[in-house]
Amino acid sequence: MKFINKKKWLLVGGGVTVFLSVFLTNSIMLNHQRGRLSDQGHDLLSRAENVTTQIVSAINHVQSSRIDSCDKQAIAALREVIWRYVKVNDLGIVEHGKLACTANWGMLDKPLPLPDNKYVVSNGYSIYKGIKNYLPYGVVMDMSQYNNIISFTSPFAFRPFLRRNMDLDFSLVSLNGRHVFLAENKIKGNSASLVKIRLCSSQYDFCANVAEKKQGFFSLSLALMALIMIAAFIIGMAFVYSVLSYLSERRSLEAHLKKAIANKKIYMEYQPLVCAKNESIVGVEALVRWHDKIFGQVSPELFISMAEQMNVYNEISKLVIETSIKELKTILQANKNFTLAINIGKYEITDPHFLDNLLLLLQNNNVRPQQIKIEITERSNEYYKNITAFSLAAMKRGLRIALDDFGTGSSNLLWLTEVFYDEIKLDKFFVSGLKNEYKRNILMSVLNVVYKLNKKIVFEGVESKMDFEFVKSFDENALIQGWYFYKAMPIKKLTGLVLPDNSPIRE
Repeated sequence: MKFINKKKWLLVGGGVTVFLSVFLTNSIMLNHQRGRLSDQGHDLLSRAENVTTQIVSAINHVQSSRIDSCDKQAIAALREVIWRYVKVNDLGIVEHGKLACTANWGMLDKPLPLPDNKYVVSNGYSIYKGIKNYLPYGVVMDMSQYNNIISFTSPFAFRPFLRRNMDLDFSLVSLNGRHVFLAENKIKGNSASLVKIRLCSSQYDFCANVAEKKQGFFSLSLALMALIMIAAFIIGMAFVYSVLSYLSERRSLEAHLKKAIANKKIYMEYQPLVCAKNESIVGVEALVRWHDKIFGQVSPELFISMAEQMNVYNEISKLVIETSIKELKTILQANKNFTLAINIGKYEITDPHFLDNLLLLLQNNNVRPQQIKIEITERSNEYYKNITAFSLAAMKRGLRIALDDFGTGSSNLLWLTEVFYDEIKLDKFFVSGLKNEYKRNILMSVLNVVYKLNKKIVFEGVESKMDFEFVKSFDENALIQGWYFYKAMPIKKLTGLVLPDNSPIRE
């Protein structure tokens, strides 16, 4: 059944990915096509505006020059005007409703009646489209009339656009769509199969329309479509397989964690805290560990986070505190100055019974509260008021408070002013950067601030002789934690180091 379900999800994942790949490819191709058509539409509209501007300017020029007759001087003046406007092929004068003369043809032997198929636009211009054999050109032409002046549009005005867009449907139409100034319809098929762009002029009452057959996913060759879909199907199945494998492993890891908690397979190791002055072990930090037969050594960050999501963190917290105190009680009873550091977080800080339960456990194991150091590792300023109240309550009960990983996350200057504490643990980030002058300067600045507070300072991450000598030169009473002296170790090894003579021994 599980195999069938997995196979079903693999097929569903592959199918969904194929659908998405087709949809996305189609969308990308159509968007690209719309962008290209938009550019072509803007080109057509810009040309139309340029042609219209030249026609209007030419007619205005004739009017301002007071050319309103067909004598030789007027025709010569018309010829001077048309040389200024390359989109205007000819200019003429209308007398008594008929074309009497033009710049190119001079005085006509017989005035020509104006065509009937005119379109009057809002600014008073009359537009004549596609007039055939009106003058001896032998070509189709467009005419524009205002009062008694007529402009003939150059037949080459849109030729560059036509040459570049031979496979395009396009048109120039009036704003209300009732009149077509220019049109080219080459594409056969229904409207749904086309990509259309409509752009309207802000200067004149016309719009440019361009259209092209859709060039989406299904315009590709069959071989390319098949290749894309097969690749998408394989990628989809691989992704679903990875997710299913991760979820299966996580469910299995969660089950193993629950079992480990129930069978008390979660165990403790202890990293010694060394005094820089005499290199003796003066305390330890309790570190939780879990080794699984299948998954091996599991990172505390991983299984602690998982425990919080599974709502079983409280069980781990209780196990950690009870185990570490019971294992360390012999050492703590033998040396009243020896300390045990326990890391806590939001759960313990917000638990109203945590401190009282901890004191009861210490009392039952004959351990002094002053030997227990609570390291606050909460990383959010959202809870700093809770942390302040918690730290004050803990110190009133005789417990010691340490600010862990100072200088990272939310353990910052706000904590120094708001939280009650006995000790500051400098994050290993500072010590690890001693070779870097910039980081070393930062460390010295932080140390100068912290040192004036008269609090104990613990340097984390001391891993070399240079690190140790720097710390000792700054403060020989400082406490050190790092691999230069000791790594985290089981209780048996720690007992062998501490109980005989507490002598300085490096690993």
